[in-house]
Amino acid sequence: MDGTENDRSLPLSKKVIWWFAIAAGSAALFAQATLSTIRGVVADPSGAVLPGAEVTLVDQSTSVTARTLQSAADGSFEVPDLRSGTYRLTVSLKGFKRYVADDLRLEAGQIRRDQDYDQDGWLDLFVVRYVAWDPAQEPPCTVGKSRVYCHPRYYEGLPNALYRNNRDGTFTDVSLPSGIAGHRGKGMSVAFLDFDADGRLDALVANDTVPNFLFRNEGQGRFREVGLSAGIAFNDDGRALSSMGADARDIDNDGREDIFITANHNETFPLFRNLGRGLFADITCPSRVGRHTMAYTGWGNGIFDFDNNGRKDLFAARGSIDANLEEFSHRKAKQTVQVLVNRGDGRFDDLPLTTRPAMHRGAAFADFDGDGRVDAVVSRAGETPLVLRNTSSTRNHWLALRLRGRRCNRDGIGAMIRVTGASGAEQWNRVTTAVGYASSSDRAVHFGMGADGSARTIEIQWPSGSRQTLRDVACDRYLAVDEP
Repeated sequence: MDGTENDRSLPLSKKVIWWFAIAAGSAALFAQATLSTIRGVVADPSGAVLPGAEVTLVDQSTSVTARTLQSAADGSFEVPDLRSGTYRLTVSLKGFKRYVADDLRLEAGQIRRDQDYDQDGWLDLFVVRYVAWDPAQEPPCTVGKSRVYCHPRYYEGLPNALYRNNRDGTFTDVSLPSGIAGHRGKGMSVAFLDFDADGRLDALVANDTVPNFLFRNEGQGRFREVGLSAGIAFNDDGRALSSMGADARDIDNDGREDIFITANHNETFPLFRNLGRGLFADITCPSRVGRHTMAYTGWGNGIFDFDNNGRKDLFAARGSIDANLEEFSHRKAKQTVQVLVNRGDGRFDDLPLTTRPAMHRGAAFADFDGDGRVDAVVSRAGETPLVLRNTSSTRNHWLALRLRGRRCNRDGIGAMIRVTGASGAEQWNRVTTAVGYASSSDRAVHFGMGADGSARTIEIQWPSGSRQTLRDVACDRYLAVDEP
């Protein structure tokens, strides 16, 4: 980081304050039943496991204590040989508020809980969390005599949060039972994709200087973190980067969603190709994205077909972390936005743009003027936003879809669309507004169609599980599609 890293340790007072904040919370747990056994993990609200907790199980039909035991060193517990019935589970640990869960029904090997938040047609909330920051405890970080932002390692990371939609205007925090809260990171953004093509949306969290997370949706309200085994936790050099913005779309038209992340200078903006079978390959360098991004710091980003040729391009909003970068570095704090054009052979070219350098941050995308070309608006630190109207000189055709759900959520968020052009060329894209860093984009799904003036077929896989096919659709228009 050009000498901006600082070896100052975290103040002890911050560690103490952080601990007491946890001690003031309540213990909680996630439990599941298999046949006649209940297994669970006792953890604090942040997801840290708690050994030595007293776990008591009472049969509510008889008020008889079925079992009393303590959680193991890893916070786990197991209660075997239970008959079917309804139980009260109590967890006690000194320094924590007692946790009581009533009406846990053990029946046919399952505890029945309303955790079907990812398949009920109602949008839930995934909240990315960064670090625990206390302005009263902020350590002074400098490079020479210049004050700079402290490196993320001086702050405690936080777990992300997941809230289930209760369908009445309220939400329930399911971060712990879902498994999301069990992993501390330093999250900057989230992108949603179905990386393993099992029909359930997964969540990619871009973490700052610690390994990225990939939460695999396993159904039944549970997620499992598989970033390391999937190959996206680190770059190809085995380094955790300063990951900022993230977007996940199919860049090579093979039907599998790939991942593009922005990061800090000297790190590149990593590009991961989905190989199938739950694996990704870091193609940052062979795609030439590495050489085009090594010298810059990126924030907001997006994967869109800006010239409508049927190949999705890459966009990055760039700007230094520190506004006073020139005081201690040869680099420039203010940088231009960047577009990397997809050549169609696995490589990308840097498209020169004439925008004025600035401290760019978030980026959102939409066809603001309805001419079939994707535009962008970019926030700039200390300045008004930058609006970029796409004036690409092209005669290529295009098609944009706006979905309306009936059984699924009304915006069709999460639906996957496959378009086959008149020439037989295929493309895939997903309905989402979660794009890049600190931004939300238009939910319309845009396809550049190249020379194809019509689509032979449009296949839609709705989040509800229903499938729909449209045939012989003319291009160069917006098409509203209702879920059958």
